[in-house]
Amino acid sequence: MKNRNKAKMRKQVVRKGYFKAGDCIEVSGKLFGLVVSADSKIVGVKRFAHSGLGLFIERNTTAYSNEAKHYENSYWIRKVQAPKEYQHMSVGVLSVNL
Repeated sequence: MKNRNKAKMRKQVVRKGYFKAGDCIEVSGKLFGLVVSADSKIVGVKRFAHSGLGLFIERNTTAYSNEAKHYENSYWIRKVQAPKEYQHMSVGVLSVNL
């Protein structure tokens, strides 16, 4: 009985996703998006919109595969450190005097 349990434990492989929440993705040298949620299979990314004023985060979240096999040999897709203005974001109430 114990040998069967050991064999089952060997077969179980803990899979981690390639990206994790908080990572920033760069594609072909341009910042692509910010990872807002991730598990072993799916990653949720808020894409960056490039403008003359800088980077803006788009409202929609797009889901992509988070399996490492899709990204390990792709030199044009990589994890980079998020720009400082996106590393610590907090949401507050904006008071407007009408």
